[in-house]
Parts: sequence; C-alpha cells; structure tokens
Amino acid sequence: MSRSRTEIAFQAYRSAKQEDSALDPEVFLEHQPSALRAPLRRMIEDLQALEVGAASPAFAFQPGHPLGGYTLTRPLGEGGMGTVFLVRHRTLNEDFALKVLNPFLASNETFRLRFMREAKAASAFVHKHAVQIREFGEDGAMLYMTMDYCPGPTL
Repeated sequence: MSRSRTEIAFQAYRSAKQEDSALDPEVFLEHQPSALRAPLRRMIEDLQALEVGAASPAFAFQPGHPLGGYTLTRPLGEGGMGTVFLVRHRTLNEDFALKVLNPFLASNETFRLRFMREAKAASAFVHKHAVQIREFGEDGAMLYMTMDYCPGPTL
C-alpha cells in the first residue's frame, strides 16, 4: 500500500522534529508544496495536541475519561499507530488493555481501515499463550480495541 504525499511529508516532519526539537512547524510548512500545507498543518497540530496530553476537543487522554464501555485508568504504552491504556469496564468492573488509534491517524481512512483489519484479524486468533482481543469498535471518531490485561513488565 503506497503512502500519500501528505503522509510522506508528515513523516519527514516527525523525523526533522526528532533531530531538532526546536523546529518551527511554520518554517517546515513554508518549504512544502502549497497543496500539502493545510492537511499537514492539521496533522502537525494534532501531533502537538497529543504531545501535551489533549488529543482533540472530542477526546482527551486523561484518567477517568469514558471510551466505549470503559473508563481510562492510565497509559500503559505507546506505539507508532496508537496508545494502549489500562481501562476499567464500567459494567463488568474488570481491567482490560485498550488500544486507541492516534487521532491524527484516525482522520485518515487508510489508517482507519488498517486498524480495523488488525483488530478483526487479531480477534480471530485464539491461543492459550496469546492475549485475546475482546472487543473492537468506534466511539465517535475514535477507533479502539480491547484485550486481556496482563500485568507485569513489557516483553
């Protein structure tokens, strides 16, 4: 699957930002084709919001925030496509791990489809030595999947 020019430019921004944390997004945007500036600006703004802990007006990564039938407890880890949280199921009163597709990717249909394919494929895999996917779906614009929570250190 090929990436769009905007996605490639956004990856270039993230790489440049890792090398120079003081990089001004506006300076970066000035050097991009005009057709890419508006979508890139939105992606950079979403990334900045994630970095300060507020994903978007519709969803904040804060303890106590409801998502689906769950309440966020605390972050467990972060990867390239999403963040995993310890959550509490509000009806069952049990802990689960919940993976959320990052908001700046959730607005991209390619990433939304990829996330849902991953969730569907993972939910079909059942093995006594693998974490079981329990549910996946959408809450507003947020995509998530829940799985068994296995306390302890990361592997």
